[in-house]
Amino acid sequence: FLGKERRVARTSGSCVGESKRKIERFSLDKAVEALSVYKDMPRTAYLKVMKTLYKKENRVAFLAMPEDRKIEWMNSIADGSFRDYE
Repeated sequence: FLGKERRVARTSGSCVGESKRKIERFSLDKAVEALSVYKDMPRTAYLKVMKTLYKKENRVAFLAMPEDRKIEWMNSIADGSFRDYE
């Protein structure tokens, strides 16, 4: 019986570790790092994109999409056509 509890505890711990890694993968720091590549982005566009990246769903999408889509997505945020659905 004790052996089984220990196994469960280890499994729970590994799940927590996996969750933490997943959270870190989509952290705001990672999104800012990915955004900093675009040095020629105008300041107002940068600030609008940053504001959008505060929402986790937007960060996950941004970090997962290919570069050409990132550029289109950031342009839509900058020109106001992006719709952030709740």
